[in-house]
Amino acid sequence: MEKLDFVTSPGHGSSALRGEGPQLVVTDLALFDFENPEREMQLTALHPAVTREQVRAAVGWDLREAASLAETPAPTVEELRLLRERLDPTGLYSR
Repeated sequence: MEKLDFVTSPGHGSSALRGEGPQLVVTDLALFDFENPEREMQLTALHPAVTREQVRAAVGWDLREAASLAETPAPTVEELRLLRERLDPTGLYSR
């Protein structure tokens, strides 16, 4: 990367911090995991109507892809209800 705007997690590198590092990254375009020997972030699923080219254009590095890409399933009626009524009833995050 040319420039790093911010770090949200120490990742999987050597560190005195406990834990196994991040497990999943969710963005507006896709899902990423770290399920490979190098524990490198990799594209695993595209959200509906999103192409791998769009995701590649949005990242600043040579993006690794899982052996097979899935499509992110649409939320269920119950998941939407929970989001709207319990997790974000004022619409602060879902506007």
